[in-house]
Amino acid sequence: MMKATRCPRGFDADHPDIEWIKLKTLFVSRILTAKEFSSPALAQNVVNDFRQLLRLNALLQKAVDGNWSA
Repeated sequence: MMKATRCPRGFDADHPDIEWIKLKTLFVSRILTAKEFSSPALAQNVVNDFRQLLRLNALLQKAVDGNWSA
């Protein structure tokens, strides 16, 4: 994973998500076992995973908007 060694200019080094901010590339995946894939809970698990992706998307939107309040 490529990551900046310093905080990007204009970003607070104490921001709670600074480690995400320093990432240069992002790729999100999850490996499912056959049991997980065929489980009745699959739909709910996918929903939970996408909720986490929404958190990441919100962080990225803050970067675009320049809104870095915690």
